Amino acid sequence: MSYFRQSRSFLLIGVILIGSTQCRAEDPVSTFGLGTLVHPIQEPSTAPVQPSGADNKGHVYIFAVNGTDPLCFGNFNGLCAYLQKCGFQKTYFGRLSNSHGFAKAIRQIRQMDPHARIVLIGFSSGCHYVKGIANTLAQDGTRVDLLVNIAGVFITNTPASFPENVGRVLNIRAKGFIDMCGDLFCTGEIDGAWNCQVDCGHFVSPSRRETLELVMAELHSLSGAPAPP
Repeated sequence: MSYFRQSRSFLLIGVILIGSTQCRAEDPVSTFGLGTLVHPIQEPSTAPVQPSGADNKGHVYIFAVNGTDPLCFGNFNGLCAYLQKCGFQKTYFGRLSNSHGFAKAIRQIRQMDPHARIVLIGFSSGCHYVKGIANTLAQDGTRVDLLVNIAGVFITNTPASFPENVGRVLNIRAKGFIDMCGDLFCTGEIDGAWNCQVDCGHFVSPSRRETLELVMAELHSLSGAPAPP
């Protein structure tokens, strides 16, 4: 895809995301949240090694949905801003209330960019939301290359948590939703997924170095891989 065509595609996707009454993705860099002050992003000291081959970050589209966290106490927006900083510019930050057009946008991307890699990332109850998007896309066979759960709540080990149209699932588990409840509300392991445990509380997990390292390793692997057929 030429630079002109790629830029035009990026512009059209932006129009879809910003102009739709159901999908108003926010700029994670300018979205302020309490988590920025309480627990800022712990950037990894070293970047993951990029796999050999072409760097296709420009073809990686990341749709991220926050949980029931209107003040962004979990700093999930900060994680999304970090991904942009690392070169994944097509990272779209959404909330439960304004991400209803993500599935439509993903279908548009698949039509416009044959080399697209689609990534869905959810935090907390946002994991349920992105799981729903993946299953909606499964109805017409629209592929999702990577599905990431960060401290998901009530994500069960069922086929719906790893639908057939999803290439890979990264399931990052944290401690319980409420510290005093231990592991209550924690998501268990998902068959076939890469199940990882980070040693921190629920709302701290998006900003922790271990979480960023796991997510970045998957994204670098995806961006360096050959285009899907």
